[in-house]
Amino acid sequence: MVIFRKFLIVDLKSNEPFWLVKNGIIDSYPSLKEDVECEVLVIGSGITGSLLAYQMVKEGYETNLIKEKFVNLKSTYAMVSEINPENLKKFDNTLFWNTDSSYIYMRTTDDGRLLIGGGDEDFKDPIKRDKLLDKKEKEVLKVLKNMQPDYQFYIDFTWAGTFGETKDGLSYIGEHKKHPNSYFVLGFGGNGITFSVTGMEIASAFLKNKKHPLTEYFKFGR
Repeated sequence: MVIFRKFLIVDLKSNEPFWLVKNGIIDSYPSLKEDVECEVLVIGSGITGSLLAYQMVKEGYETNLIKEKFVNLKSTYAMVSEINPENLKKFDNTLFWNTDSSYIYMRTTDDGRLLIGGGDEDFKDPIKRDKLLDKKEKEVLKVLKNMQPDYQFYIDFTWAGTFGETKDGLSYIGEHKKHPNSYFVLGFGGNGITFSVTGMEIASAFLKNKKHPLTEYFKFGR
């Protein structure tokens, strides 16, 4: 009797996040190739633009989302362990983020992994960024070993990414004097998801002619 087994073969070092490689692209959206009319135009996608567009549609505005690049970039690196929930009990529901330069962060995942990342550098190009994967993997794991010498981290997947960073670590949200009839929600930095949620709330208040209490902290020219 011959038994055939089906295996999924993936590159364990990648320039794509682990969950994108694991699950694939759920949907594909074509580029804008014709003139359209809308009440709200979101320029720039990612998590920030996507959450903002979601909020605008939810509130009944006719919304379109297009992608545009307009920020200096940084390279960042991350990795996840093999699934081992028993080995993560002391880390459960803990988010760690230090203030060193470059910083290190780690947290557990829903499927029983430890995710750790950091080692940021100025972005030059994707090829040079990805060539540093092995080096950055060793650097990040060395920090983990210093903090948790008894913890055994078995790497399952390592990847590199790119993000934008501002001078004070906060995003820019609000109007800009050089761009009338525009409202910016720029979720730069390592806290992009948090800033995205804040941004959609501030933008929602703006469209209702209300002032959000956090407006002053994220405005241009602060």
